[in-house]
Amino acid sequence: MPHHGTRVRGRDSQIAAALAVLRGSTARSVLIVGEAGSGKTALLGQLLHDLGPGAEVLTVRGSAAISGSDYASLGLLLSELPESSVGHPFAVADGLARLLAERAHGRPVVVGVDNAEAVDPRSAIVLGELCARGAVRLVLCTSDADQLHPGFEHLVYSDGVLRIELPPLSLPDAALVLADDLGGMLSRMAAFTIWEAAAGNPRYLGMMRMSLLADDRLVLEDGIWVLRDGGPRERDRRLALERLHGMRAEHRRILDILACVRELPLPLLLDIAGHEALDELMTLRLILVDQRRAPAVRLRHPGLGDVIRAELPLLRRRALHDDVLAVIGDRPVPAATRAGLIEWAVDARERVPVADVLAAAEFALQSLEPARAAHLVASFPRSTDDVHALVTTLEVFCASGQYHRAARELEDWRRHGFALTDAEFVDLAIAEQGVYRNLPDGYARAGDVLIAARGRADGDVGLLARIETAEVELAAHQGHFADIIATHLPDGLDALMPRPGSVLTPDCVTRTGWIAESLAHVGRTDDALRLIAGVRLALPPDGVSPLAGFAFTEHEFLIRILSGDFATCRALVAAGMDDTGRPPGPIVLNGELWEGLVDSLTGHHDRALASLRPAIAQLAVDGRAPVLPLALATAAYNSARLGHTEEAAAFLGRLDAYASNAAWVVRRYAEYFRNATRLLLDEDRPAAVAALLAESRADEERGLRQMAFDLALTAAITGDAEAARTAGRLAETVQGPVAALARRLAAGIATGDPEQLLAAGTAAERLELDAVVVAVADRMLATEPLTPAHRRAARGLLQRTQQRTATPAVATRRLETLTPMERDVADAVANGTTNEELGRRLHLSRRTVEWHLANIYEKLPVTGRRQLAALVETARTPA
Repeated sequence: MPHHGTRVRGRDSQIAAALAVLRGSTARSVLIVGEAGSGKTALLGQLLHDLGPGAEVLTVRGSAAISGSDYASLGLLLSELPESSVGHPFAVADGLARLLAERAHGRPVVVGVDNAEAVDPRSAIVLGELCARGAVRLVLCTSDADQLHPGFEHLVYSDGVLRIELPPLSLPDAALVLADDLGGMLSRMAAFTIWEAAAGNPRYLGMMRMSLLADDRLVLEDGIWVLRDGGPRERDRRLALERLHGMRAEHRRILDILACVRELPLPLLLDIAGHEALDELMTLRLILVDQRRAPAVRLRHPGLGDVIRAELPLLRRRALHDDVLAVIGDRPVPAATRAGLIEWAVDARERVPVADVLAAAEFALQSLEPARAAHLVASFPRSTDDVHALVTTLEVFCASGQYHRAARELEDWRRHGFALTDAEFVDLAIAEQGVYRNLPDGYARAGDVLIAARGRADGDVGLLARIETAEVELAAHQGHFADIIATHLPDGLDALMPRPGSVLTPDCVTRTGWIAESLAHVGRTDDALRLIAGVRLALPPDGVSPLAGFAFTEHEFLIRILSGDFATCRALVAAGMDDTGRPPGPIVLNGELWEGLVDSLTGHHDRALASLRPAIAQLAVDGRAPVLPLALATAAYNSARLGHTEEAAAFLGRLDAYASNAAWVVRRYAEYFRNATRLLLDEDRPAAVAALLAESRADEERGLRQMAFDLALTAAITGDAEAARTAGRLAETVQGPVAALARRLAAGIATGDPEQLLAAGTAAERLELDAVVVAVADRMLATEPLTPAHRRAARGLLQRTQQRTATPAVATRRLETLTPMERDVADAVANGTTNEELGRRLHLSRRTVEWHLANIYEKLPVTGRRQLAALVETARTPA
């Protein structure tokens, strides 16, 4: 079986194990078991391709159409035997053993058997006999080992066979497969959606890809394949129904129920369906048990649930609903199940109290599913006097970025002019400020409604606490962090720290998270982290909602970024991105931006762009882009770092054209990366440095010492003396290890002392601040006179940073600086060739080889053969 195309993705460990067995000195075989479409045939082709030319390889295939014909699977081989040998299976085995031995010329013979369960009985007996004699080694591919002919039975249960169970592809591997097929990178949301709908099955990956392309839902934007939101289309429906076709009635009943209720506790579903049917559906990878809370069962693929609900007749929908309610009886059910039952009743057009519908919408909103929340909000007629319904509607529209629609709802409601209680007035005011603060020129109006709400709170402690949280959010959205600290920390941090044993309310968690971020912006990152740690200890025993948890994690991530704790930043990103049980949404898109930010600051610029490009494309397509300015600016910075000046300018052009009322943090840090980009691109460096210092002074006057310090440090990296003095002065007013680094850098630039510069470079290396490391090393190397020890130390800083940040693309660009002869020398060194062997191969003297190596070390730079080999291997690694 010839192998075509790129290598099989996601099966490296299985391929390596199988090759080790088939190439071993002892004759052993391999059994590959996987569901239809799991890639068994592709894996078999890859194995046989990799085995040649060290083995004689051939393929036979079983087929249901010819399984009743004797020797049908071995037809081509038997055509080379005399007719007298074709009779009893053992005689056939004798003839084939001689034939294959003649072909192999001493090499092992490997026979790949595809669709092995459909091999005709006599062929199975012959192949089993050949394997038992040691004449061949078999690779059997089957979807069900129990269905194999008894002729293969000893292989299934023997210790002499390696059994490989093909798991579904992981999300990263599926993304690579899709990128290979499409010829370009996918956004993570697109890859996630296709991977989940296909259950990691390679065949279904291809079917989903073709379906989405045909429906124009998978589109190419800015060189990235992104997914347009469109709900289930006809092709998707047919694809899902194909998977459901022929399913047993008890299986389909379970899927219908889970599609409608979304999630059921495992004990309850066992009462409805029983163990056997659930086990079979789990084997088919159609359902999963979520162990993050009391075991709950749900569909593995949300898209399948959409299709089932669309196909489910109304009367059956109602009948199933009654069945489930009858089993539940008086049992308490989790909030997720309760919300699902309400949504089920709404879709079945039953009479559902508006209060229950709103409760389900609020649950969906808190669970980071604004689309479900919007569906529920739209399901009941608007009541002009129902303030709670209006507030929930506003919150849902804001969560999905529909601020103008929310404003229209407010205007429609205000025309009726109903009298409100104090509590209703406050609820509505808080929702209003969430709308207005996201509209152009809406800050003043948002502030006015909160002032009015304070007047109506009338000393009510609970209402005042909620208003206070809204005021903090509004002030943070405008960047008034110094005012937040002055207002809410008049007695110092200890007065705000949660007491041991205390449990914070969700409202308090939200407010304290914003205060912690405010501390970081005014330069008190150590205090901010201390407050974050205290809040985590005082969280409610059952945790907070996913929405509140996501917001709190965002606060901690930004604080960690400002403190230079990139290891924890990566852990926070990984925790959010690895939660593949959650459908794609804000965590996926923000996670890509977070990855890009960390990689930008730690020098992995290629990797940063690999995260940012698909995130930008997906954000732009979705139309909900509150963080888009920051993504664009960060991408421009990384492009400039890599020398892609045209791409950097294009990102800056899109940023200049962006029009939205983004939060202060997004606007200001986008401006920060914009300035850093222009510093890299602008030939007039003094003007760019002066602009950075002017903005630094402006931020310092507003009390935002952290941003002022970051701007000054960025300017100081250029070696400007005034910028270095400013960074050193501001370093005395901010906390964290970056401040200590800046003090050393300022002293080194002012005095030219290489020891101070080396200390600054070493500190920057520990923090993975590669731009600082490179700037310090370059400045040291430009210092005259410089001792040999200091010169070696500076070169060591450069080399370690370049190795740490090297990606295949970066390593390739570095090697492109070499001459053709130097590249040959580098490749030979990476292959383990000695100088003597290299000289003989290239007809060079030993001294000439050493001269070439010295030039290579100077150009790259690396300090020895080991580092050179590592760089070449990195360049050889597939991107």
